[in-house]
Amino acid sequence: MLRINTELNPPYSPYIKDYINSPNAIAVQIKCDNSAIAPLQISLCIVMENTTGLYLKTKTPNNLPKWMVTPGKPLMLYGSDLKGFFETENLSFTGITPGHYHNRGLLPGGFYKLSFAAYDTNGKLISIEEQPAHAWFILNKAPLITSPKNFDDIYLGENKRFYFEWAPRHDRVSGISHIEYHFQMVEVPCNYEGDIEPVFHTLPAVFNKVTTGTSLLIDFSQVPLSHGHRYAYRVQAKAFFGKHESKIFENQGYSAIHVFNYKGHCTAPDIVRIKIVAEYAVEFTWDRHPEANRYTVLYRNMDTRKWERKDVSIPYLYLDNLQSNAVYEYKIRSYCQNYPSRYTDTYTFSSSYLNKTNRLK
Repeated sequence: MLRINTELNPPYSPYIKDYINSPNAIAVQIKCDNSAIAPLQISLCIVMENTTGLYLKTKTPNNLPKWMVTPGKPLMLYGSDLKGFFETENLSFTGITPGHYHNRGLLPGGFYKLSFAAYDTNGKLISIEEQPAHAWFILNKAPLITSPKNFDDIYLGENKRFYFEWAPRHDRVSGISHIEYHFQMVEVPCNYEGDIEPVFHTLPAVFNKVTTGTSLLIDFSQVPLSHGHRYAYRVQAKAFFGKHESKIFENQGYSAIHVFNYKGHCTAPDIVRIKIVAEYAVEFTWDRHPEANRYTVLYRNMDTRKWERKDVSIPYLYLDNLQSNAVYEYKIRSYCQNYPSRYTDTYTFSSSYLNKTNRLK
């Protein structure tokens, strides 16, 4: 009697090539403990079945390898040794078409049993003690882009940097050493209005980056983007078992594609007038930025260190309750959507008279 022990090691990918190419992803131990018999030449038959009715079995006859089993010396076989057992021409199929299996190399998700039977040189089934492998084969969802949203307008602040963020949607995968995210950005032609997905890979690349994090801070001073142009980006997740990539994601790990309009810098406002309206009150007005939706004014008495803050949605601010005969300094920034401009330079005024030498023109 032979003992055949079949093991599948995580991650449990439904891509068959993972078990052929990845070291130790599949291991089969064949052992004969009866030292009284001579070495035995055997052939093997693989059986794969799941709970939904899929059934794959090695065809006979075939040109698959044969092995010698010597009593007391276990025979170990791994993915590269068993490659032929997963080839389409060597399998009979129930519950899946040979074409689907051959073209995609992908099994349907589900709970699988994988086992081997042994035959002698006359094609007779050998009595075995079998320990099959059991595993869930599943594909995980690709990352979900969270920021910026699709068709957002992107403005840059004074630091010229912007965060792109995404959320993983895979479960904790046993056996995976690390996951990489491949960020890809392309420029969309000005006159193109069709679906981006089929042509994404043909568009001119402007930025590529690999990271193990779930966000990427891009310094746009180093990326050649043009004001008013459209750009598209996506993230591809890749899982690794050591140095070997394991295909555990749907859609080859690609996220959806997001498009954004690059608006360049949100500019700081021009202050056009500051007016003392009372001994303890002052009025600011400034030019509205065409795309600004709010403003922040910082001001403080120069005898203190703490800045006071006022947020307004119109290019106007009235301040009262100022201290008499005090000197104040102030600065203003715009917001285009949620993207801030730099602050203006810092200027001063007195609560009793306007410091004309520091007025912004």
